[in-house]
Amino acid sequence: INSHRQELQERIYTEAMNQASLSLDYRWGVVVSSTGWHQGIVGIVAAKLAEHFKRPAVVIGIKGDRGRGSVRSHGNINIFKALEKCREHLLTFGGHAGAAGLEIKISEIGNFAKAFDEALSSHQDDDGLIIPIDGLITLDEVSPALLDELEALSPFGNGNPEPVLMSEKVEVVSSRYPRGVHLSLVLRDPVTKLTKRAIGFNMGKLTFETDQELNIIYVPERDNFRGGNSIQLRLLHAWSLNS
Repeated sequence: INSHRQELQERIYTEAMNQASLSLDYRWGVVVSSTGWHQGIVGIVAAKLAEHFKRPAVVIGIKGDRGRGSVRSHGNINIFKALEKCREHLLTFGGHAGAAGLEIKISEIGNFAKAFDEALSSHQDDDGLIIPIDGLITLDEVSPALLDELEALSPFGNGNPEPVLMSEKVEVVSSRYPRGVHLSLVLRDPVTKLTKRAIGFNMGKLTFETDQELNIIYVPERDNFRGGNSIQLRLLHAWSLNS
């Protein structure tokens, strides 16, 4: 029975990840839904999506003309208050700041996703950010020594999330879009002119041009691809200061 549950969980998670990656368009939250998603699994999947995308996630299992979903928060975002702003699109909902459940008509899922996004976009923490950060640093401060210090805090997971950093006014040297899905940037520190490579998985819908100034939120990590040991920034969010 446990093996069957694990297989079911993995299948639903894979389907939810694929759906989120194709439709995310870097909204403030993740909302996915499908028929055949077991009610006992959607909460676990929502938690994994929230951790992966670093933002609140809603996973809805559809049966008949209705859906029942689980909601999981990320950081210090109060998703119960966000759901209160979306109540007109919901049949019922309940929970607390970190987790909630809801019931919804299928015809309202699209409207709910938009309303949920708007509710989250108006949320600000003490720094005015939707994604809580652990430090504001410059690109040239992202060094092998810093990675050694951050890795000493591992292993990361529930109760010990990986450190999230932010850098402001970095310059775009070049941009690519691997497979038309991902975003690959070479970024330059405006003062020292040192460069770093950044990758945004499933962020290919964000387009940036050479010399644009960006603010970026990311996790620094080692890039061991093909035996290398360079530093890479795994982007969580990026936005232009030129528009």
